[in-house]
Amino acid sequence: MPAGRRILLAVRDPRRADALRDAVFRAPDIELAGIVDPTIDRALDTWGPYADILLVGADELLWLQRSGTAGPSLASSTMRVVVLLDESRILDVVDQLDHRFDLLFGPEEDRFLAERIDLAVAGYVALPASLLMRLECNQLRRRLVDDLSSDERRVLVCIGRALPNASIAAETGFAENQVKALVQSVRRKLRMKTRTSVAVFAATMHSREDRCAG
Repeated sequence: MPAGRRILLAVRDPRRADALRDAVFRAPDIELAGIVDPTIDRALDTWGPYADILLVGADELLWLQRSGTAGPSLASSTMRVVVLLDESRILDVVDQLDHRFDLLFGPEEDRFLAERIDLAVAGYVALPASLLMRLECNQLRRRLVDDLSSDERRVLVCIGRALPNASIAAETGFAENQVKALVQSVRRKLRMKTRTSVAVFAATMHSREDRCAG
């Protein structure tokens, strides 16, 4: 374990702060420098002499970004900034933050916290197996979209907009029984069990494409 692992926790939720504190205490060769509420103590960069790594919650960092107090001061801080992340905040952190920080997924109950912090600081991301599986499956499904017929792709877009079959029929000009058959074909080709799963995938896929195009 590299020397110099003094951790400053920057989280608002007291329960999460307690869980993180306990995780840090259990981790070898890590010292807890302090716990702060970043919405109150915004001068986080002044902790540089006392902490080597700032572990900040994604919600807290996004709040600081919106308030205009997070950007250059944290990016230029002597502390390494590691964002505590969960799946629901991936796109927010990637798309909304002006600077790129190190990422750490769900560390509260992880007995390998020290090792995962080192990975994050080195530029790596340790993903939970369940999330990695979903990301891999969705990546493969994006390739499968290319194999859909033009009619199936039109229906997929409509499913992603949460349109029922009757509305899809009205928008596309297909007969409603044809729409039903196309929905089943799309679900089968994408290897998905439910229409809801298809809708979530389609909405996420097109939202991501829109952001990349922008």
